[in-house]
Amino acid sequence: MTKRAVLNGAIGISPEINITIDFSLNSIYNIKIATILNKIDEITHTSNGAFSGSREIVAAEFIHSPIIIDSLVFVPEVVITCGFDGSVSCEVVSGVRQDRVMASNMNYLISKWLADSLKHSEVIDFIIPLVTDDSDLKIYSGPEINIRLFGIPLQTVKATGFHSLEAQKSGSPAWRLFAGTEGYNTINTDILGLNDGYSSGMEIQASEIASAGGK
Repeated sequence: MTKRAVLNGAIGISPEINITIDFSLNSIYNIKIATILNKIDEITHTSNGAFSGSREIVAAEFIHSPIIIDSLVFVPEVVITCGFDGSVSCEVVSGVRQDRVMASNMNYLISKWLADSLKHSEVIDFIIPLVTDDSDLKIYSGPEINIRLFGIPLQTVKATGFHSLEAQKSGSPAWRLFAGTEGYNTINTDILGLNDGYSSGMEIQASEIASAGGK
């Protein structure tokens, strides 16, 4: 029998990015970047036997039509990836849906970058995993959004949702399911004549969402 590991599901994003640049005497003195990301990661994984390794694929790519503001030409690009990393010692089925809203604010003022703490809210659902042996498997998906100014990357937002299935045949509980987000919000200011860029985390620490015999 041929061994197969399959990912199915849906990924959705609705980003809102507001960039404000204020000038004084032909120099930038204030930049405000407000990023709100509404995203859905709904991924189900099935395999018909034991396997180990990692694999990542590009699920979709989009290039938005140019947005022109006061002669500045912005072009948003989106790449959505998904994949897995780890190993399982048996057939397995797992699936998690994460509906998250994430808000990241960065501000440049008086030659200094500052960022607010990441704000987020989420609704998480899952199917009860089918696993009978050891598992240490991570499933992930999510977007990378690049805002280009005159073709040069200005802002990059990456927010990868993941869920992990950890199981031990002789353990108690027999399995645990975790969910979280990894990523960053980065601004590249070389094109604006500033020496220092800045990066703020888009991370939500993994937390246990279910376990055998538990919630």
